[in-house]
Amino acid sequence: MNKPNEKTISRTSTRAVALALTCALAVACGEDTNGPANTPGHTASISECGGFAAARSERALGDLGYCDAETLEWSYDAQQQQLTLRNYRVLLNCCGEHSVDVKLGDDGTYLVSERDAPEFGDARCDCLCVFDFAVEIDGVPAGAVKVELTRNVTDDGQGPQQIFAGELDLGQTAGVEVIDDTSVDPWCQEPNPSGPPATTRISSCGGFDAERGKADNFDSGAEGYCDAEVLDWRYDAESGQLSVEDRRVKLKCCGEHAIKLALEGGALQMTEIDAPEAQTGSRCNCICPFDFGAQLPLPAAAGTIDFTLVREVTDSGEGAVTLYSGKLDLGAGSGQLVIDDQPAVMCNM
Repeated sequence: MNKPNEKTISRTSTRAVALALTCALAVACGEDTNGPANTPGHTASISECGGFAAARSERALGDLGYCDAETLEWSYDAQQQQLTLRNYRVLLNCCGEHSVDVKLGDDGTYLVSERDAPEFGDARCDCLCVFDFAVEIDGVPAGAVKVELTRNVTDDGQGPQQIFAGELDLGQTAGVEVIDDTSVDPWCQEPNPSGPPATTRISSCGGFDAERGKADNFDSGAEGYCDAEVLDWRYDAESGQLSVEDRRVKLKCCGEHAIKLALEGGALQMTEIDAPEAQTGSRCNCICPFDFGAQLPLPAAAGTIDFTLVREVTDSGEGAVTLYSGKLDLGAGSGQLVIDDQPAVMCNM
């Protein structure tokens, strides 16, 4: 992430409660300016799930969108002698602890190392997500410099993997390298560069843990958490933020989850995606309740908005199924929709 509005949380995590709907775009920066001689002064920035907001408007890839390719994009400020490297659209597990380090090799190569480790030492999620890594390196002389980028996913058994190695001609002031053009659908969403990005979050099995039944201060209504699938929404007229949360969604316990948001004109569509685990293609013979939430900015002076809730279980053979379609009266400030009034059997309050 970086500078205050540079982080988007297009959260697809099935576990990361801490990265909640109401979580603001934040900065995850670390500076290392007083290290040993082979550690250049630098500032590292790492996005939350979804990538930097600025990634949407600064690209130089022609028709390629953010989700179409992982790239290494660089720029050079000759006056400040500062080299900026941005690694966009890195596909990783939703739950991880990330860092970036820079060393100067004996041959003058700038060695940039990205690290992805399980949260709390061993925690991972059953989903994938896209992240952006950036580093600003100080004291880089003009001319041609060699850069090597490696990534270490500490629990994949492979060790550090070289992502890029090459020479950058800083006389050109900027450039881009395509690292990987493999499709990452549905784990990536093209955000809108004209405004703040949407934020999404998805619970693990059981819902938003300690908040179950009253997550984010939404009223649980007459029904208990297990009694009905309920979609709560809340609109803050002052900030222009709409928050929606679909609670107690019954799905197979084993799966990877994502949310896609499409806002066009006065219509918002929220699509919940449930797919078999990517690595194994497996499912479980049990059902779990999950919670899906999203927050996004709406156009100024919004009165009502058309809202559609869609769910796509990719291996069901049914395709995308519309669960609700209607209008939200934002002037009311909040509301609640019962999506499914059938109690869940495998559910604990």
